[in-house]
Amino acid sequence: MGGFGPELIQLLRHSYASEEYRYAGYFDDRVPRPEESSAQYRGPINAAADLPTGSALLMGTFLPAIKEAILNTLSRNIERFEFPNILHRSVRWEAEELRMGQGNVIQGGCWFTTDIDMGNFNSFNHGVTVGHGVRIGSLNAFMPQVALAGEVEVGDSNLLALHSSILQAKKLGNRQHLGPRLPYVPCQPERSRYLVDGSACFVPNPMNIPFSEQNAWLAFLNEVLQEDLTMYAPDFGLNNLIYWDSMARLVIFARLSETKADISAAEFKKIATIDELIRLGHPNENV
Repeated sequence: MGGFGPELIQLLRHSYASEEYRYAGYFDDRVPRPEESSAQYRGPINAAADLPTGSALLMGTFLPAIKEAILNTLSRNIERFEFPNILHRSVRWEAEELRMGQGNVIQGGCWFTTDIDMGNFNSFNHGVTVGHGVRIGSLNAFMPQVALAGEVEVGDSNLLALHSSILQAKKLGNRQHLGPRLPYVPCQPERSRYLVDGSACFVPNPMNIPFSEQNAWLAFLNEVLQEDLTMYAPDFGLNNLIYWDSMARLVIFARLSETKADISAAEFKKIATIDELIRLGHPNENV
């Protein structure tokens, strides 16, 4: 079970749904270690398709692409299941002002104002603010402290990183990754799939450009990790950086996971030094 799964178990205990639902175990394609057995492992994800009709399911993942894969696994009889909306009791909202589909997860400290519509299977981490008249699609992931101003439109399967924001009446399309601590700045449609860098619109995909031209990629890494990586020796270990944590790795890998030169999670986990991170996709090129 990943890090978001235990948070959902805790959320269920502190949500309005705790009076109607109880936790009964989880499904994961990764067999848990012995010390994780207390979480009640029930088998691989496809085994959930055999649960009784009317069973309630939550998706214990944050990334949109993984949510899509889970729904595809359950697609043959998905109509048999219930996907409740789970809201922490501290969420500020009014039922007549927030219209939701199913399977939405909203953590503590979020604030939804007025006249808001959203689809299905969106995940809101702690402290997200959503302004008046906002329209949100499905399968989106909002990291802590994201802010959506009034009349914003968000499509489907987007990932909005820590402290990012979308300004008044702007529109975010589908399958976009908004960088941490940065506002969304719309620009050319052909570049709309790139990460925002806050000033020059979008950070180019590091897998498609030579190492010598990766200044924008380096700037993005500096923003995520809150460091000037050029100040360190090439073999400096990433584990020694203060912000090389699960959140930073999630943001960086999420961008790489949709590139044509696909990097697996196993390969990404092997990256250990600053030099390897900066040279992603071009390990043999000279500086």
